[in-house]
Amino acid sequence: MVDDNAVVRKSIAKRLVREAFLVQTFESGEKVLDALHHEHPDAVLLDFKMPGLNGEETLAEMRKRGLTVPVVILTAYSDVMDVSKSQYQGVVSLVTKSLELEDVVSVAKEAITNRRSLTF
Repeated sequence: MVDDNAVVRKSIAKRLVREAFLVQTFESGEKVLDALHHEHPDAVLLDFKMPGLNGEETLAEMRKRGLTVPVVILTAYSDVMDVSKSQYQGVVSLVTKSLELEDVVSVAKEAITNRRSLTF
């Protein structure tokens, strides 16, 4: 889970942990990219607007490195990304942060299910 806002990171992570997800949090695109050298998550929840590498740049770097992990883009802005472009880059869903945390849990479950179905 990647978000530059500590409050958002903590609240989403706490909700996902209650649903039995194993969650690691990162405050920047750079930090998650460093971790992805040795971590192999089932999904990445990625904030779109961050200082440094934003979500789109982080996603592009992940794909450049051959990382095919499903990504859920989290944003406060519903018109940030062209959804068809996002799906082309391997984004499972675009979720606005104003939605209930239950929606984030649902999309995270979908992303992991998609990942697992690709590996069998």
